[in-house]
Amino acid sequence: MEALWVMTSGAAPWGDYGGILTHGMSAHLDRVDGRLQLERTAPYVPAMSLPGIGDVVVTAEMRQRLEQSGVAGIVFRPLDKRHIVWLDWQSWDSTAPEPAVYPDSGEPEDYILGRPHDESAAKALGELWELVPTERGVAARQTLSRRERTYQFTLQPGTVPPLDIFRAQNMRYLFVTDRVRKLVEDSGIDGVLKFHPVVVGDLPEPEPPRRLFLDAGEPVPDGYRIVGTMTNPFSGALQRVAERDSGK
Repeated sequence: MEALWVMTSGAAPWGDYGGILTHGMSAHLDRVDGRLQLERTAPYVPAMSLPGIGDVVVTAEMRQRLEQSGVAGIVFRPLDKRHIVWLDWQSWDSTAPEPAVYPDSGEPEDYILGRPHDESAAKALGELWELVPTERGVAARQTLSRRERTYQFTLQPGTVPPLDIFRAQNMRYLFVTDRVRKLVEDSGIDGVLKFHPVVVGDLPEPEPPRRLFLDAGEPVPDGYRIVGTMTNPFSGALQRVAERDSGK
């Protein structure tokens, strides 16, 4: 069987600021007649990007590459370039510790929301499509390192579909074959996306939650430590916040 990978966003420069500039946003607005509402900067857009949880956007050129290669398991859906702003951030020094310009609010999404829609910027992006994968397979994820965001993904035997791109039935991650990984890497977007190897085997036990909210008098479970308090938005009760002491 061909090697399988899970595709996630890569390590963008400047953390969340670079992530918004690279991928844009698709979860901020509801869909309209089933179409994704894309908000991002222009004129740069990578051949493939992940603007929201499980959402995948490709350029017309990338769509053609995938179709001509005979990749199985996907359809393409039109999207709306709802809020596109002109910000040529690719001229900034990507090796600098901070971006050349911060949004006035300090919030990464305001690179986009803090500027007006520009129809000429939208046209500069060219034709864009939402890539919609088939949902098949049952998977699990184990965290190897939170600091470096590295994970181990496992697919349950007997549920692996004969497809090049698919989304597991129980999670939003996109699984791809080695052929698709090479197509993406050859498209000139080094670092925009990251590929995690996939194991086919028995699924591990689910990881315990990273964070717990404990009521007054509730004991702290083994492996957790108190890191703060918060007010329950529904009951108004003060709760202690406990996090897993994983050491990673």
